Order: sequence, then structure tokens, then C-alpha cells
Amino acid sequence: PATADAATGPVLFAADGFFSAALTPGTTPPVITALPAPPTTVTPSGSTETTPVPPAHRSHATPPWLPTADTDGPRYRLDRDGSLTAPDGATYTQGAPAGRGNGFFAALSTALRHAAEQPGRDARAAARLRTRAGASPAQLMRLNGLPGARAERDTLFSPPPPVNQKGIPALSQDALDGRLRRHLANAPWGPEADRAVAEWAAKATGATVTLIEENGTAHTYAGPSADAPVLRLRRRGGDFVPLLLRTPAPAPAPKAPTPEPEPKAKTPEDGSVPGLPGEEEAYELSTLSGTEPQPQPQTHGGTDSEADSDSDGEDDTPIWADPEWLTAVFGPQWNRAPRARLQETSEALYELVEEAAGGRPTRDGLADLIRHVLHLPHRARVSNQDVLDLGALALEASSDDLATADDLAVYFVDRQIETRRDALAEETLLRTAERTSAEQTSDERAPAGRDFTGAGRGLPAPDSYLAERSGRVAGQSAPWRNPYLFVAEAAEGGGVEIVTPWRTFVVRDAVEMARIISYDSRRPGGADIVLALPPAFAAQVADLVAGTTARPVWYPLGPAEVATHPTTGAAHLVVHRRAGETGPDWSTPPPPQEPGLPGARDLSSDSESDDGRGGDTDSDSGSTSDGDAEFDRLADQLQWERRVDALRARPLITRDYEVVDDSGTGVLFTEPGPRTVGEVRTAETEEGPALVLPHQTPATVPAADRPPLHISEDRTVALLSVGDDTTGRGRQVYATRAAIERSSARLAAAGAGVRLAADPSVRVVLAREDGTPGEPLFRVEPRFLTASGASEHAFTRDFARMVAGTDAAPLSHLAFRTSDGTVATAPVNGLHGREVTGTHHLAQALTEVADGTRTGSDVTPDWAARQAGRDPRFTGGVVGAPTPGEAYGQALRHTQDNALRGPLTRAAARAGVNEYAWAEVGEGYLVQSVSTTNDSGAQLFTHNHAKPGDPVGPHAPYHFAQVVLASEDGSHQITLENETHSRTPIPVDRLDAVVDENLDRYDEDQLNALAQESEDRAATARRDGAAPGEIARLEGFARAARALAAVHDAEHVRWYFTEDRPEHALAQREVDQARARARDAVRAAAPVLDDKDQWFFRAYSKRPGESAHAVNAALLSARSPALSNPLTTVALHGHALRPDRRTVRFAEQQHTPSADADENLDALALSLARTGLWNHANGLPLPTVTVTGHGNRSRASGQKRAEAVGKALGDRLARLLRTFQDGAPGPHVRLADFTLTLDAQRVRRATDPDRGRMVTVAIDDRR
Repeated sequence: PATADAATGPVLFAADGFFSAALTPGTTPPVITALPAPPTTVTPSGSTETTPVPPAHRSHATPPWLPTADTDGPRYRLDRDGSLTAPDGATYTQGAPAGRGNGFFAALSTALRHAAEQPGRDARAAARLRTRAGASPAQLMRLNGLPGARAERDTLFSPPPPVNQKGIPALSQDALDGRLRRHLANAPWGPEADRAVAEWAAKATGATVTLIEENGTAHTYAGPSADAPVLRLRRRGGDFVPLLLRTPAPAPAPKAPTPEPEPKAKTPEDGSVPGLPGEEEAYELSTLSGTEPQPQPQTHGGTDSEADSDSDGEDDTPIWADPEWLTAVFGPQWNRAPRARLQETSEALYELVEEAAGGRPTRDGLADLIRHVLHLPHRARVSNQDVLDLGALALEASSDDLATADDLAVYFVDRQIETRRDALAEETLLRTAERTSAEQTSDERAPAGRDFTGAGRGLPAPDSYLAERSGRVAGQSAPWRNPYLFVAEAAEGGGVEIVTPWRTFVVRDAVEMARIISYDSRRPGGADIVLALPPAFAAQVADLVAGTTARPVWYPLGPAEVATHPTTGAAHLVVHRRAGETGPDWSTPPPPQEPGLPGARDLSSDSESDDGRGGDTDSDSGSTSDGDAEFDRLADQLQWERRVDALRARPLITRDYEVVDDSGTGVLFTEPGPRTVGEVRTAETEEGPALVLPHQTPATVPAADRPPLHISEDRTVALLSVGDDTTGRGRQVYATRAAIERSSARLAAAGAGVRLAADPSVRVVLAREDGTPGEPLFRVEPRFLTASGASEHAFTRDFARMVAGTDAAPLSHLAFRTSDGTVATAPVNGLHGREVTGTHHLAQALTEVADGTRTGSDVTPDWAARQAGRDPRFTGGVVGAPTPGEAYGQALRHTQDNALRGPLTRAAARAGVNEYAWAEVGEGYLVQSVSTTNDSGAQLFTHNHAKPGDPVGPHAPYHFAQVVLASEDGSHQITLENETHSRTPIPVDRLDAVVDENLDRYDEDQLNALAQESEDRAATARRDGAAPGEIARLEGFARAARALAAVHDAEHVRWYFTEDRPEHALAQREVDQARARARDAVRAAAPVLDDKDQWFFRAYSKRPGESAHAVNAALLSARSPALSNPLTTVALHGHALRPDRRTVRFAEQQHTPSADADENLDALALSLARTGLWNHANGLPLPTVTVTGHGNRSRASGQKRAEAVGKALGDRLARLLRTFQDGAPGPHVRLADFTLTLDAQRVRRATDPDRGRMVTVAIDDRR
């Protein structure tokens, strides 16, 4: 090395085209590895000679900061201060290298965070960028796939080969991908792989990624949209660094207008024209001029200069008339076409080509026009046949169709409909396997759909499909009838790709696809249309097709395809759903509001014109008649819309109120918050490791936000408003003291299991109509009278039982009450989890009244009770009940052509059901879904015929709501409900997804370390006397981490055995068991609100659209209801006892009740108190009680026992009557008001002596 002066700083010495360090005198030179000696070769003569020494090449052939010889475009330039200047003048600073490997992922994360912080960035988009910035490299690659093509990955990234050990099976492809993910996250890769990874990063992050090489050359990979954030990453030696904006690009100076280039008039003489840019076009396109067609040879002599000077004269042939152009576009037989037609078409088509070229060569414009008009896929090569097809299409088109390129593209689709070719040709038909006649050939089988994939997989089973979730496939019954199936695959860039034997083209416009489907002449009449298309595209097409065909159109909610069974080869329709997705797999659009598609060519119009119909032959009187009919139709529609509009909910909502908060919290309402899946840490303030768990963060509604309140008409009750089209809902309610006290007294009289707890420290003061302050409304929350003091049930039926009584009073009666006070009840059974007895019989009878089979004048509350009482079954859900869901639901519909809605509504008013069901405080509502049935007779709650357009899928079988508070005027009421209609807290597939996410994030050692850390924290918390809940949370966290680590261990054992070995099945069983334990541990550790605590208050009123029936049915709302074909009635709990509770047993020679009889005596007294007080409140006589004692030897023995039971029962009943009516206005019900009869019987020659030592209690509820 050369020497240098220390005072001048570092110096580089250049020699022979290479740099080396210049050192100060006396410095020890660094050790440099000597280059290998040049090899020697032996010549044929036997002498040896040394191979020429190659030039020294330590690192780079050229300095890495200089551009390569073949680079002449703009590039980023490095300044002396280390910043870079972009071609547009913007300057960027280089971030510091960080992270593992070459730092690519750390640089990507920094760039994402910086992009999220840019001013003006949408909050939701910024949150997405921050989420992706926080994701680990392995997580990004698992969610978005690996970079590069699979065949090139080993060459690009050079991962270490797996170690082959004897007895260990070869790794699966998933395992190899996992190894490559870990390799890319931790190891560097060479510059040759940079572009593949940058292109992957653009797709994974949804941003535009610009990769700047060390020499300043930039490669940009566009994001999904033009406004996607731009991330700039630079390779600097062996590292990647982010480029952060320092100064923006200067504003461009205004450009002077440039004159348009004059068109050339000559074709290259040699006729050689290169292919289209970036593609290998067919050679035949070389006959098209890159500039202009060559003119016809001149008939007179002259020099070349003379010909050139006359090139602009009138004797030149127009380009569109050049035989070279005509031959290329219309074929060699172009001169056989009618001259005028050919001239018009050629000229119009050439104008479209020139417009598409936009100043480029003609061949480029022609290729672009062909791609647009013939709907060619991206990257498809334009062949000579495509040119001829364009010319043939243009000759068939009218002048209007040749006006623009878009018009000609529309005609391309219309022509397929008219001529039934390409997409609608016979070759794309799917046909049924059954033959309809003996003479039928295979080609004459009934059409059943269209296969636009070209795969030829055949027609799948029409009455079923397969649903795939997380690799598991389950067969499902199809919701459609007589389907006509369309199958197509997604095209690059959107839309669908249609493959035919003659061509492959792409339809990206939903209207064009809807025309192809709607006007398929081979579709049988009355068939449901099923679209196995990409979901988002299918939804748009389905809406248009439904409006055109007036037929049910079904589209998938996930990717759909026709797949063949690997062994049988049978075709199956498969819908792929993501893990955690629930609900139906198929949907159908709502009823169309418009009559159909515009612009489609209807072949029937031609025939109608030929036979004289549909022409201008109608008389003036006919026209006037049509006008009157249209006027009447519009008038009827307007009246119907007004009637329906009057039934919509318009809750009273106000923000005009004051809040008095003596508690100082500033919180007006609390909300449970949505359930999400995300990181949960052992300590909220630390940055340590975390598990991915379902969690739920409680939310608050501060008083300072002045949230809208749904209030009663008398302004004595207020609840948080959830919209101007439905009633209020929340965890707290506000009411006046009088309303609270009156409702509390009624709850006590009903023996309810809940009380109202008023908090006077937080008050809402509503302004009266005259502007003066009204009575303060106190905050109210429920106080559950359970052993734990909290809700203990989640399922809607069981929650209602808990609210109805401290004894979890079961549903006993349906009540039917009309506005004039007439009331009747019907005993029912609600033990079944899907159906309450009597409801379907009542729905059937109401449907028969609506359609005129039964007389509507007979309908009364007693009639409704008799109809419900016709059900002979002990419990619902078993054979023996009608399933009138379809007919009953259709009668409920709010459609103009529904003539059954009026009679059904009037019958409901006479019976006191549906929107006329009104429960008092202490009573409740039952909203029962009326089921339909399939061909096998199974009971279904999937089709909501009451609301056309409601997605087909599982609906809640029933819902309960208990009234706990009423406004002072009684017009508004508040219920306490829980909408949990399933006993499964978190679905298994969602838990599986959470388990997989944690397994991808952490290996076994990391999970065990996390578990140990949580256990240490729990031990510390226990020593410090922390709350039991906090200790349990930490212990649950540790158990979840241990269980997840056990899954890693079990999977590791399974990898040792191939699938053909018996040990593999045992290992797989261990994996399944470990995953089950992990799911349970994750569910237990998840900080979510228990389903039993997901209760809420709900407001109902007597105003239109605000009844319990209208709100839960949501027939006039845009939201999808939880129930289908709903029937709403008033429900009573605890008014009847099981037969075993009506008996008191005695021991031999015993005449006083033992302690074992206390439970039955208490239940008898409670049932009597509830029944008596309810009868008294509804104007019915009190129940009568008959106590009958039995004796084996004498009647006197039975009499003594009856008297003892009668006294014990009377004491308990009197005590309950005093308790229930404490604080309630009189007159009160007393024990003496009940009729109690004592009787005695002697049991003669009883085979069972116990029958002669018991007392039975019979109760007549007098209803």
C-alpha cells in the first residue's frame, strides 16, 4: 500500500483500476490473503506453460456506486453528505441499517411506520400500515406467501439444504416453506434476489415499493391503487436502509406547447415492422405499417422527388382504402364485400385505430383496439386471426356500433347473445346426466348450466355443495331449486375469464357479464341461477341478473369452483371460506328495484315486429287506456309506500339535556366493546412477548360527547340511541324516581329474579317541551338476585328464566291480551332449545285466517289460546307440529302485491300477537322463528320468507326478553335481554386460527419461556397480595403458553413418521389432543366478557315500528334480523309446576311435613303467589287450591296430613304475598282471597303403601 500524511485524513490509492488503502508511515499493513497461483498446463510436446494470470479482482468489476454500461435512464444520485437526490429533485436521507440478515425487513418496517405518520394519511390506512410494520417477517410471509416463483427460490435465496438423517422422513412442502421463511428472516440474500423480494413486499404491504440499487438505478413495483403510499428502500453494500423524505420535489416549470407531429404518408419499403412493444406478436402483423400504408403504384413516370412532392395530393390512396390494410384487416377476400359497406366500415375502424394509437405507430393502436374490443386477457398475444376477427365483427356492426371503441366492445358481447357463439355456444353447455326419453342422445341431455373454465369437469350434484374451511370439507344442502349453473374463474386484473374452443376472453364489466347470463336462451324456464364466480364480481352480476330475469340468483360468499373427487372423479361444487367465518355460504340479492338491464339485444322484438304486434298500430283510445292504467299503478304504489312508511320506526331522539355527575367519572354509559383477536401481554405497560388471544376491551360513552338519547314520550325514561331507525339499547338506562319505584314494585309482585339499582350520583335532566327542566332521571343498572350477584346464564331462554324468578322459573304460559283488556293464556313448554310448543300451531292457524281458509271474525285471545293448546307434544322439536314458515313468512312481507298482509295484521290485533303483543313489567316476550321444512321433513330455520333478500342461513330459533322498567305513562318500556342464541362461546375454527397464529409466531422454547415468565409474575402477585382475578389471569396466560408449546412438541414427534407407518396415526392423535387442550387453554385465558355478561337493556314502545315484534323482525330495516318468519307473543314464567312438585310425601305414622317437603311447599307457594297476583292484575279470579290427604288405614289419617299441608302452604303463601306487594299501592291480595279446599281419601288394598302416605295439591288457575 502507498503511504499518506496523517494530517490529511484517510486517503485511497488508485492503481491499475483498483483502490487500496493509503497508510501513514510506520503503520503495519493489514494481512491480505494471497491470490491462488495460476494453474499450469501441459502442451502436447510435453512442455509446461503457465496459464495467463487474470487481472486482480478483489470485490467489484466496477465501482458499485457507478451505473452499469447499459444504464442510460434517470437514477438516484448520492450526495457528499450521504443523502440521495431522486430524478424528480426530491432528496432523501438514508436510515440506519438494523435488524437481522441484510436488514431488509427492518428497513421495510421503518418505511411503513414513516408512511403511516405522513400528514393527511387516512386514519384507517395509517392503522393498516402500522399493523404491517409491527408484523414479524415470518408472519408477513405466511399471510402473503413467499417471494419469487417456487422454481426459482433455491437459486435466488440459497437456503441451507435439510439434513437427511436415517429414519427421518423427508420434509413436506409446508415444512420446507417454513424453513425458507426462517432463512429469509434471519439470513442475507444476494442482490440478484432483491427485485423478487421488493415485488413481494409491494403485494404484502399494499404499498408501492421503489428499490434503489447501490448505483442509483431504481425499480418501482406498483401497489394496488394509484394513491398507495410509496416506500423507498436502498441496497447499500450488504445491507438495506430506508430512504426517508428530506425535501419534496420542486414544482415543475410550465412546459411550452409542442407541435403535433405531422402524419407520415409512406410505409417502409422493406415491409419489416417489429412486433408490439414487450410482446412477441404474430408475424402476420408485420404487414401493417408502423406509420402509414404504402400508396398504390403510380401509372405515370416520374422521379422519386416528384413522387415525394406529390405525396399530399388528391391522387394518394386513403390509408383505410389501401389494399395492404384491407387484406390485413378483412382478409384476402375483402373485395367480395359490398363496396359501400366495406368503405364505411374500413374508414370507421381506422379512425378507432388512430384514436387508440394516440400518436403511436398504427400497429400499436390496432393491437390495443383488438385487446379492448375482443376482451383479450392481459399479456395475451395479438394474432393475425384476432385482426381478422376484429374486421369480421366490424363488418357485421352498424355505424352506431362503430362510433367508439366502447360501443364496438359492447357489440362483441351482444353478437354472442344474438348468434349463440363463443360464450353461449353449445360447446360451453353443462348437461344433466339423466335422459328424458329413449331416443335422446348424449348431446340432447337437458341444459343445466355453462362451464366457462374449459376444464371439462362436468356438472356437479344440483342439490348439494361442499363448504371448505381450514382444509376441512363438509357437505351442505343447497338452498336453491332446479339450478342453472355458471362457472368461471377469476381473470388477472378483475372480472372473469371465459374459455371457449375458439378463443379465451375476459369480461370485466358486470353489466356485460349479466347480459351474457340473462340472455342465455338455453336456460330452462323457472330455473334458479347459480353463479360460481369470484365473490365480489358475482355479487354485482347477481343483482343485475335478478332484475333482468326476475329469478332467484345465488352467488357465493367465498371463492367457488367445481372440483373433482381424487378417486371417484365426481364433480362437486366447492365454496372456500376463511377460518372463523360463520353464517351462510351463499346469498341472493334483494328484490330488484329496477326492471332490468338496458342495452341488451332482445331477439323477441324482431319477431313481434314481423307479425304486426308491437308496432305503431294501437289506436288513440288504447294509448289513453294505457296511460290511465299507468296512472292508477303509480297512485296505488304511492299509497302503498305511504302506508309502509307510516309503519317505520321513528324513535324520539334528543341531545337537549343536562348531565349532573356527582361521581366525577364523566361516564354516561358503558359498552362491552367488540370482540377482536390481537396481542395480549402479561403486563399492559411492557413491550415483552405477547400471545395472540381473543380479547374484548370495555368502552365508555362520556357525558361530554352528548350522545343522542332515545326517550319516552313523557320524558321519564331515556336510553342510549343506536340509530334513528331503531330503538335504544345499552348497559344503563335513566328513569325518574317514580318510574323506578313503580317498576320495582311490579318486579317484586311477579317474583322476578332482578331488581333495579338506582344511582342518584349520575342524573340526566331532560328539557320539557316548554324548555323548562324536567324531573331528573337517575342512572339504573340491574341487580341480579343470584347467589353470585351477577348474571349466571347466557342462552337467551335461560337468561330470561333467571330474570323472571330467583328459582329460574321455567316458561309456563303464552298470554294473549288485547287493548280492551281481554286476556287468555295457554300452557306451553320451552324445554326444547329450538321450539316452544304451541307456537307453530298458532302460526298455522293465523296463516289460514290470512288466506281465507279460516274466518277472521272468530279470532280472539281465547281462540289464540285454543290454537296453541292444540299441540299434543310434551316438548317442541319433535315430530307432530306443522312447519308453516314459508306461507306464514310470505304473509308477513311488506310488498305491494302481498294481499295476505292485511288479514294477518287484523288477526294479530284480535289475538294480541306480533306487533300487538304488549307485556307488562314482570312479563316477557317470546319471539319464535317459525320453521320451514326440506324434502326429508327436517325442521329448518334457514329461510326468512318474511323478508325477501335476507341471506339464507342459520337463524336464531327463538329469542326472549323480560320487561323490567316502564315509563310513567306506560307507553314505553325497557327489557333486559341476552342475544346469545348458541351455547358455544368462541367457535372452534376461530380458536384454531388463534392457535395457528401463536404457533407461527413462537417456537417451543419461546413459548416455554413466556410461560415461565408468567408463572413468576403470578407467584410475585400472590406474595404481594394481588387480587385473585389478576393472579388467575397470569396463571391462565402461563397455561395457554404451555399448552401451545405442547402442540409444537407433538407436531415434532409426528414429523418423524411417514403416513404409512402405524406410529403416524398415534402421533396424529397426540397432535389432535394437544390442539384441543391448547384451544381450551386459549379460551380460558382470553380476556373477553363472558357470554353470560353480554346482557343489555332494550327499549320498546307502542309507537309504530317500535314494538318488540317490529324491532326483532326488522322487516323494514336494512339490517338482517336474527330470527326468521317471527311470531311474537307475551310469555309468562313460573305459573305452573311439574307434577312431581305437587306432591308431599310422609313417612309411616307421620302426620306433619318433614324438612324434605320444604322444597315442594316453597315451589307451590311461589307458583300460587305469581298466578294469583297476575290473575288479580288482569281481572281474572284467583286460583282455587284443593289439598287431598291419603291414608292407608283410615280417612282420618289422610285428613290430618291434608290439614298439616294446607297450613304450611298457607303460611308460606301469606308470607310471599306480603313480600311481593310490599310498597305496591292497594288493595292487596290476601291469603283469605284464595279458595283452599281440604279433602281426605282412604287408599284401599294399595299395592304400594307409599300411595297411602302422601298429599296431592291440585291448582285451578281459573284462566
